[in-house]
Amino acid sequence: MAKTSKKDFELFKTEGRKWIDVFLRGWDVDFVHKKIDDGRAMCTTHVVNRWAILTLNTDWDDDWVISDERIKRDAFHEVVEILMARLVNLAEYRYATQDEINEA
Repeated sequence: MAKTSKKDFELFKTEGRKWIDVFLRGWDVDFVHKKIDDGRAMCTTHVVNRWAILTLNTDWDDDWVISDERIKRDAFHEVVEILMARLVNLAEYRYATQDEINEA
């Protein structure tokens, strides 16, 4: 099992913040570096309150190569998940209104 470092986490945060500044306004986003059960990184969102937690997994499977490029791509991916969270939330609603869909 490969371990991500503090340096990897700092890169994850820096890259994540870069894309947050490009795509998102009004979201409170925190970053966490801890072991998660599945994947290299994870995004948790609460659409109504507009907060998110981006987590970089400390433990990567041996077949995942830790590199700056991989960390940057994973950070971008997680920020896009925040960007798409409203649409995902509406798609899961049983009673989404047309105005809610248009806004998203």
